[in-house]
Amino acid sequence: MDEDGYPDEEELQDIRDASGFQPEDACALLEQVRRLWHWPNYATVTEAGDKLRHEFCTGGWSGNESLIAALEDNTMFWLRWWQLSERGGRYVFETPNAEVTGHARR
Repeated sequence: MDEDGYPDEEELQDIRDASGFQPEDACALLEQVRRLWHWPNYATVTEAGDKLRHEFCTGGWSGNESLIAALEDNTMFWLRWWQLSERGGRYVFETPNAEVTGHARR
């Protein structure tokens, strides 16, 4: 991250290139994005039965929007785990809940 809290190009490229097809890889990738998110309370994960629901709200901040764009550029991740986008910068991803399904989480 730079001094203003924006993700740098190397971090964005790591997100684009990350393995995100397997549940444990997707959870690790979403945790990486959550650590880079400008407002931590706008990046949450909750249990929803046998799934984990990962919600991100960009708040209109361009650094957060860059993180979402990098996730979207990771085609296999996006096709498998993206659930919805809403006007105003809300994005939801769902992965298996390792506690329930037995998928390992990193």
